[in-house]
Amino acid sequence: MSLSIASFVVCLVLLQRLRKFARGNTLPALERLFTIAFFFSIFLFVMEATLRTGNITKWIWHLFLFAIIIFSLRQEPLRILRMSIYAFVPFVIISLLTNIA
Repeated sequence: MSLSIASFVVCLVLLQRLRKFARGNTLPALERLFTIAFFFSIFLFVMEATLRTGNITKWIWHLFLFAIIIFSLRQEPLRILRMSIYAFVPFVIISLLTNIA
């Protein structure tokens, strides 16, 4: 069983970018949400590593990344980052299709 290291790294990079943008544009509510999501991704990775629940956490990673992307695309202040967010969509789709197959 392998850990979802790629999903973890993609999630951290995306959330770090979103947090940095929210902090720079004085959006405290979004910054707080992205900080919570950042720590949730760390928690999810630790849970996957310690409990060896790879099949369940892979699907949670997909849902979590998909939710972050959809949430970010629907936020008006994050409209500037739309192209950066779209850069992560192919990874989410490919990893989802890989786990389905």
